[in-house]
Amino acid sequence: MRGREASSKAVVASVRFYPFYNACLHLCIARSDRCGREGPIVEGPLASGAFYRPTLLEVTDPKMTIVQEEVFGPVFTMQIFDTEAEAVQLTNDSEYGLTASIWTRDVDRPLRVAREIDAGTIWINDWAIVWDEFEEGGFKSSGNGRLNGLTAINEFLEYKHIAFNSGTIPGVGVSVQ
Repeated sequence: MRGREASSKAVVASVRFYPFYNACLHLCIARSDRCGREGPIVEGPLASGAFYRPTLLEVTDPKMTIVQEEVFGPVFTMQIFDTEAEAVQLTNDSEYGLTASIWTRDVDRPLRVAREIDAGTIWINDWAIVWDEFEEGGFKSSGNGRLNGLTAINEFLEYKHIAFNSGTIPGVGVSVQ
């Protein structure tokens, strides 16, 4: 991990599953410090489609496109951090905030960190678990609308306020408003 001892450092990672361009991914692979198995499938029945092998990128520049953009595909970016505050800063340094996942053996840390992360869904020691009874949606540019739960019903409602003054009630002499 470029001179750092991996055993004494923690890792912040993000799994991205969004559309991306081959050129962008290849540039990121070239600029990454380390890369696992990567790239498009070029042989066999999947070669005619837009299929990628799972890709692991260790990046040191948090402004790289692969870190900043939402990318559909089995692409995992990994960044090294030294402190909890740095991990939160790296995680929030994006215009997106759909989901996050915190992996730890610590009991107190994940809830403390989750409160600081700008994401609509945060899993602790888990990933991609969705319950229909709970709202799902993101923050920032990932925050358009909500799925599931009672809040999702509001997406299908249109509220209307109607004020009607019928005048007076005959024989009563009282104005109704």
